[in-house]
Amino acid sequence: MHDLLPLLGPTRTASVAAVSASASARSVGRWLATGRLVQLHPGWVTTPEFAEDWTVRAYAATGYVRGPLSHMSALAVHGVVDNRVTRLDVTVAGERRLRSSRWLRVHRSRIPTAVVRVRGLPATTLARSLIDTWGDAHRARAMRASTRSPGPPASGPPVSD
Repeated sequence: MHDLLPLLGPTRTASVAAVSASASARSVGRWLATGRLVQLHPGWVTTPEFAEDWTVRAYAATGYVRGPLSHMSALAVHGVVDNRVTRLDVTVAGERRLRSSRWLRVHRSRIPTAVVRVRGLPATTLARSLIDTWGDAHRARAMRASTRSPGPPASGPPVSD
């Protein structure tokens, strides 16, 4: 019986292909079926005790998309925000077709993204992360404002001269 943690390495997550190379595809399938391994993202696994660990999920997300953490997730890894949001943000090149999921939001960019390593994780630069997050916040506010139905003009008290 294999000890799975050494197969996953120091990040506590690995691609199914990497684990299969160390064990076998059949073993990986059996471990997934019995719950000894859980899938975090397509092709990326960990053990159940690490499935909720933010850093493990971040390593799996960046491995899956082959791109950096971005937006609020990058701000978290840069240490700018205290809370590590549940849904991870990553950015990929505009032509890549990866789907977002409940726990992973994939952003596409036509602008080349500079990548830095922060606490061992690939992330967009602090400046880019701030701009992306600010843009999301204001885009959401603009979208909410555009969906409101215009009410009657506001009438104030009469103005006297």
